[in-house]
Amino acid sequence: MSKLHLGLFINPTGQHMAGWRHPEVPSDFPVNFQAYLEMARQAEAESFDFVFLADGEAVKAGRWTPESLSRTASRFVAQFEPFTLLSALAVTTRSIGLVSTASATLGEPYRIARQLASLDLLSKGRAGWNVVTSYEADVRANFAHLPPIDIADRYRRSAEMVEVVKGLWNSWEKDAFIRDKESGRYYDPARLHALNHKGEFFEVRGPLNVPPSEQGRPGIFVAGSSPEGQEIAAAHAEGMFTALSDLSSARKFYTEVKGRMAAHGRAPDELRIMPGLVPFVGETRAEAEARQKQLDELVHPAVALQHFSFVLGGADLSKFDLDKPLPADFIAEQSEKSTRQRQVLQIALHAGHTLRQMCVLSTRAKGHVTALGTGADVADLMQEWFEAKGCDGFTLMPATTPPAFDDFARFVMPELRRRKLVPEAYGTSPTLRGNLAR
Repeated sequence: MSKLHLGLFINPTGQHMAGWRHPEVPSDFPVNFQAYLEMARQAEAESFDFVFLADGEAVKAGRWTPESLSRTASRFVAQFEPFTLLSALAVTTRSIGLVSTASATLGEPYRIARQLASLDLLSKGRAGWNVVTSYEADVRANFAHLPPIDIADRYRRSAEMVEVVKGLWNSWEKDAFIRDKESGRYYDPARLHALNHKGEFFEVRGPLNVPPSEQGRPGIFVAGSSPEGQEIAAAHAEGMFTALSDLSSARKFYTEVKGRMAAHGRAPDELRIMPGLVPFVGETRAEAEARQKQLDELVHPAVALQHFSFVLGGADLSKFDLDKPLPADFIAEQSEKSTRQRQVLQIALHAGHTLRQMCVLSTRAKGHVTALGTGADVADLMQEWFEAKGCDGFTLMPATTPPAFDDFARFVMPELRRRKLVPEAYGTSPTLRGNLAR
């Protein structure tokens, strides 16, 4: 029987917008290597498949006011560059996978291929690349040579980028490096292949000047829910991150993505779909509710309103009454703009939440499913989604780091083990791809 797969998203400021204000959270976590290391080692002790880091190449101000931006730590204000951080974690952990985001819109394929191949060697085959197509104005302003690019071109560029990176990772065949001092032969030239790629967006000769690792090449992940992203994942990825808030949507998404794989000659089990999960856990349900309420009360009103506006693509919310539900015509109009906005707004429509309530709710999980209660309650939700084919596992997104992860490890992991839902240990020679195949 296949097992439930688990990854840990280490958000240094916590998934909850007020997570950084929790009294037990190190205020300097984003630049505190020891804090990252302790969380990674704890996830490794629990036999998680991987840890995952997001990335942002700008202070993402967008339409945020200086007042609200200065009250949040979650807009990539100041934190480590992820490949540098994962390289340090590679030599201080032994078995857990190490996955980082790198933009396929901003990056160059040779550089991304080289960085990830190097991380894969350092970690003995535990590296993974999370492919994203982000291209915010704040980021583009730091890369003046890059022209504006529309969303359709971004996805085509990303698809070509993945093809080129994979081609570069195949530059060297296994055992190409002889390193025979007696004969004077360092490598077998018959086992070296130049890529010579010429496409719509890239022209890359190759070969890559980094040899393959124990797992052959780094794993590939795709983040998002769009049809274009689904297609890239179905063709290339070992894992997929997505935001899903209910089981019905999750089952539909799961079936759709897996159904695309046969056209690419791949079996459904070659891709692990792992939506984000934000747990609020306590010894009792009342304790879990108190922890959630504590964080909700720490959200500054300006941050809550600004964040919900950001979730809705910068929509102007100032004209609406905070203590009334959003108008149905506004919800319908905004729902047409993106999958994430539709998911968030449908919650408001069905629950009858006021704008003020929606602002606070948006700071909790940012569109991802939440689970609140005892360890058994959270395990029930996870088991239900897994057995109903709504996912292959979850990417855990603790509301606070590390307190909420400590709670998950203390209350939920023993319950998952009792139900025999998670692997007990790593393999004898763990790689990221090997972890995902357990």
